[in-house]
Amino acid sequence: DEELERTDALHEPEVINMSTGATLVVTDRGVTQSSTQALTDKSIELFQEGTYVVASAGNEGSYGVSASRGASVFQLSVGATTPDGDLTDYTNYHPKEVDFYSDGTSAPTEYVSSNGTVYVLTLQGTSFSSPTVAGYVAELLDFDPTYSYSEIRTLLEYNSEYRVHDGPEGSFV
Repeated sequence: DEELERTDALHEPEVINMSTGATLVVTDRGVTQSSTQALTDKSIELFQEGTYVVASAGNEGSYGVSASRGASVFQLSVGATTPDGDLTDYTNYHPKEVDFYSDGTSAPTEYVSSNGTVYVLTLQGTSFSSPTVAGYVAELLDFDPTYSYSEIRTLLEYNSEYRVHDGPEGSFV
């Protein structure tokens, strides 16, 4: 694993949960660069400032993950499982790009229509898997804010429900 030197943060460590599928950055000057590079650059900047980025792996059911969806070594990438721990058919997976897997099914989500009616929808996707891991990271940092990135990864792996040995490698949380 790559490890950049982190600066001593003047604040408590922060955790960001990210789920994005954008491919271009559009500004008032037009399209400037792919969000893949922009998000990777921002992940590096946040990492060096002491912020942890947890990102959803994507929902294409693909072997591999774009950097905008958590493939950066400066992020923890999360794929989706069923409640029983089986990989979903939609999750992206890769032994070196997806770090952890978590339940991404049957997530109740409020939706407010244009007329103000509130609906509760049941959704699925890696966007609902990564917040679980982000929450665990936040809890670990609440316990000890001095944990390094490597220590956080190790603690998550060690305390995961089980390790995947056949198929995509990664830890289930």
